[in-house]
Amino acid sequence: THSGVHRFFMLIAEAVQLVLHAATAEEPGGTYVLEMGQPVRILDMARNVARLAGYLPDIEIPIVITGLRPGEKLYEELISNDEIAKPSGIPSILRVESTTRLEAKSLLAAVADLERSACEEDDAAVLAKIRQLVPAAQLDTQGSAPREMRSSTVFQSSKHEPTLLGQFAPQARPSASQPTHP
Repeated sequence: THSGVHRFFMLIAEAVQLVLHAATAEEPGGTYVLEMGQPVRILDMARNVARLAGYLPDIEIPIVITGLRPGEKLYEELISNDEIAKPSGIPSILRVESTTRLEAKSLLAAVADLERSACEEDDAAVLAKIRQLVPAAQLDTQGSAPREMRSSTVFQSSKHEPTLLGQFAPQARPSASQPTHP
């Protein structure tokens, strides 16, 4: 990667604590982040790992700088410019809140437009709608998967009509006379 890349790290126990807190939160649907402290420079971490393994970094173990990959950032952002992090009531866990609000009806219409564009495989319209919904999004338009590798059913219901994300049309339940397969 790039020599200036910085990343945050958390222990598995911290990740589990965050997931459990989010799952049992008083306000369902909230977004939470850990107070992560200072990010770690990846190049420094690579050199420290080499030293801990008993090697001299850059001498016995070469460290290759390859540059940023498409869509990769030098610094991670835990929250965007249009969000704020507030104490959650649990030490070291913050609740993320948006400073901008979309009315539910507008959001549902925008998501339906996004799904329609995805079903039509209109990449330009999908990217435009995502940029409209999430202005802070930095989208990699160069590294998208070839069209033949994309799932054609992700955004479709059983009737092949666009539906709200995650809310697919109900499937017919098998009757007692129909065999079921796992």
